[in-house]
Amino acid sequence: MSEASRIRAESGRLRCHHIYAHLADLTSTATRLPGGHPGAETPLEVFFSIRSPYSYLGLERAIQLAEAWNIPLQLRPVLPMVMRGQSVPDAKKWYIFHDTKREADKLSIPYGFVADPLGPGVERCYALFEYARSLGREIEYMLSYARAVNAEGIRSETDSGLKVIVERAGLQWQKAKTLLNDQSWRGWAEVNRKAMYDCGLWGVPSFRYGTVSCWGQDRLWIIGEAIKKRVEASSTQGVCDPTNNAKVTSGQRGN
Repeated sequence: MSEASRIRAESGRLRCHHIYAHLADLTSTATRLPGGHPGAETPLEVFFSIRSPYSYLGLERAIQLAEAWNIPLQLRPVLPMVMRGQSVPDAKKWYIFHDTKREADKLSIPYGFVADPLGPGVERCYALFEYARSLGREIEYMLSYARAVNAEGIRSETDSGLKVIVERAGLQWQKAKTLLNDQSWRGWAEVNRKAMYDCGLWGVPSFRYGTVSCWGQDRLWIIGEAIKKRVEASSTQGVCDPTNNAKVTSGQRGN
C-alpha cells in the first residue's frame, strides 16, 4: 500500500470512529419534551426511499431520535433513483450493500436478507401509505415494510408478502387490497422530491428540522444538535422546563 493510500485509509477509519461516536450519543442527551413545548411542535422530516438501504437505517435512527425527544416525525417518501430515470452501476449496488451491512452491524440493526422492492414493490408500498397515514399508522407501516425488504427477505411484490407487512403494522389486509391500484401517490412523491431539492439536498435519506437539514443517516447527529439548541433557546424564554414540566421564569432560573 502506498503512503497516500495508507493515509486515506487511516483518515477513513478516523472519520468512521468520529461518526459512530456521534451516533452512539444520538439519544443519550435527549430529554423527553412535554406537550406544548416549542421544540416539540416542529416535526423531524424524513425524506427517504423504501428501496434505499441507507434510508432503512435512517428511518430506524430517526424514529429513535424523535421518540427520545417526543417530537413529531413526518415521513416524506420519494421514488428511488432508478425509477426516476437515473442509473446505478452494479459496482455501486454491491458497495452500498456491503457498506450498509457494516453500518447496520455497528448500530445493531438487522440487515442483509434483502428482497429488492424495485418496481411493483415500491409502487405497492406507496399506494398504501395514505391509508396507513389516515389511521395514524404510517410510521409503523413504513418500518414494517423497510424491515421486511431489508432484513427479512419478504417479497413485497407478492400478496402473501405484502399481507404480512400490512397486518403487523396494524392495518387491514382486506381494505389494503382494494387500494393497490391507486396512483395518487405519484403526486405527493414528486412534491416530496422537490421539497428535498429545495433544501439543497439530492439524495436519501435526508432530514430536516426547522431550518436545519442534512443528508445521510450518519449525519443525524446534526439534527440532534439542532433540537437540543432549540430546547435550550426556548428555556431562556420562560417556557416549560422539560425536566419537570413546569414553567420556568427568569427569576426562578436565578434561584
